[in-house]
Amino acid sequence: MKRPPYVCQYWMADLPENTALPEHLAEIVRFWSVRSCGLACASSALMLLAGQLVSVQSLFNRCVSIGGYAEKGWRHQQLVQTLSAYGVDASARALTVEEVIKTLDAGQLVIASVTHQFPCDGRRGGHLVLLYRVRNLCGTHFICFMDPTRWGEKHHAVPIARFSSSFSMKGIVISDKVN
Repeated sequence: MKRPPYVCQYWMADLPENTALPEHLAEIVRFWSVRSCGLACASSALMLLAGQLVSVQSLFNRCVSIGGYAEKGWRHQQLVQTLSAYGVDASARALTVEEVIKTLDAGQLVIASVTHQFPCDGRRGGHLVLLYRVRNLCGTHFICFMDPTRWGEKHHAVPIARFSSSFSMKGIVISDKVN
């Protein structure tokens, strides 16, 4: 699968550089920016699979209107409904690392629940990234991903063992209607 386009989760990234927002609005933008990882992944998947440019804010409006956000984060089933509304097949499910690898090898994408920057310290989940490929480089297998954070602008792959250590075993499998 081709590398998905990078979509930033931070809402201010889409505003002109010298834009000044009233403090109450800036506070709302900051709050949602750090919580929009799943929406940015969905936007990236829609660009790659369906050629549709759908903004993070448009996805936010649609997903929130159907109860897609809870205190613990984005509800995967509502993200699936939001993606499906744009013509791609999506399903939320529990996944083993082996199932993730098979899914990627079959040409599908996975929005995976991981810990930011894939630490190996026992934490799992809390952040969403878009997985698109498994690569073997010099005998080490890597999971390739689009991470919508600033860190993700420069980091695109981690060894499978590192991915596995922060993966919550939950994800959303996405494919175009042709698959």
